[in-house]
Amino acid sequence: KAIPKEGYKFIGWDSDNDKVKVKNATEAETEVINVNSNGTVTAKFEEKPVQPEENTLTIRKEGNGSTDPEVGDYKYKEGTVVPIQASPDEDWVFKKWSGAASGSENPVEITMNKNDTLTAHFSKIEYIVNVKAEENGKVEPSDDQKVEKGGNLQVKAIPNICYKFVKWKVSDGLKV
Repeated sequence: KAIPKEGYKFIGWDSDNDKVKVKNATEAETEVINVNSNGTVTAKFEEKPVQPEENTLTIRKEGNGSTDPEVGDYKYKEGTVVPIQASPDEDWVFKKWSGAASGSENPVEITMNKNDTLTAHFSKIEYIVNVKAEENGKVEPSDDQKVEKGGNLQVKAIPNICYKFVKWKVSDGLKV
């Protein structure tokens, strides 16, 4: 009986002469038959090819958008380079990656050396509204305010004593 060491596989029997034969030369367990002289029967082994390990890449998203490949779990052989593209929905922007990659480069490539997770982060388009008061009053809130596309910003004008609020002055396509 031929028993391979770990990492090896049995490939056959070999005999040093034709007077010592093996019943089935490709079976690990067989018989030596018709022995008519001294001889040697040798079990032959070869190293098993190393199979690359499979790793799982979990792709996720936060916000409104999609990824290619889609959100889900994928198995890849170790060393595989996987390109991933993030695409925001309308009125959204791709912000960054987290997990297996970081930063805002898009697309990104992940080399599979371990199980990993990659998350695409999307956020609503935001605009900056600068809220300020002319002399003789103040506003709340003041300075730069972030407002999501299509969103609203509540503002309040507070006149100094002996003054009254007259109107808002609006620029750059804003509406009051």
